[in-house]
Amino acid sequence: MRIFFYLTIAILFGSCAGDSVKKSRADILLDKGIEAAGGWQNWMDLDTIQFYKMTKLYLEDGSLEDSTYQLHTYYMYPEMNGKYSWKEEQTEYEIRYHNGSINKYSDGKEINISDEEKEKYRLSFLGAQFTMSMPFKLKDPGVIIGLAGINTINGKEVEVLNASYNSNLYNHTDSHDWWYYFDRESGEQIGYKVHHSPTFARVINVETIKLNGIRFPKYRKSYRVDKDDNELYLRAEFWYSFIE
Repeated sequence: MRIFFYLTIAILFGSCAGDSVKKSRADILLDKGIEAAGGWQNWMDLDTIQFYKMTKLYLEDGSLEDSTYQLHTYYMYPEMNGKYSWKEEQTEYEIRYHNGSINKYSDGKEINISDEEKEKYRLSFLGAQFTMSMPFKLKDPGVIIGLAGINTINGKEVEVLNASYNSNLYNHTDSHDWWYYFDRESGEQIGYKVHHSPTFARVINVETIKLNGIRFPKYRKSYRVDKDDNELYLRAEFWYSFIE
């Protein structure tokens, strides 16, 4: 079954590559970014991604608003499923995502939660795995990409892709505006910007690590920016420790 799945993907991906004359400039840039991130085949060969994630959120005055430490596990085949867990006041909590369904556990026992909580956790899970799966997730069904010009981020000249999403599909969250930054020389994705109305956030990969041939973020910073991409203040920091 898995061989058939990979063969189907390979045929689809290969047929697109073989017809490069018809590809848009945005598609060509995305393909370059995927190669720089480790290549499509290495991504398809991943079974599981597991890591600890530390997050620190800051207020505009620089003071700490919140801090979290979670264990994330993503199962890649045949669909992206997974879980994340954390400890709070001596209690272990876990959120499990399976084929669109959300369940919450406390010290290993399932607990009832409202539909509103389920949606909150669903969006949290999808958002976390989405940003860890770039730029490969830009090949997902329902994603429309286009070129958005050239910019300079942290002294690097980057080409920018914009993307829109069909939020009615199970693998997408809300419809937000996204921009992805790719180094003009290497093709490596160095970050992205997202518009969660009314605010804009720009996330930069400060440090990366290569595991099983794929480049993942190791340390990220998120800045609140204005609509013209001017940096306002440091909003968050993210640290990732992968389990091999």
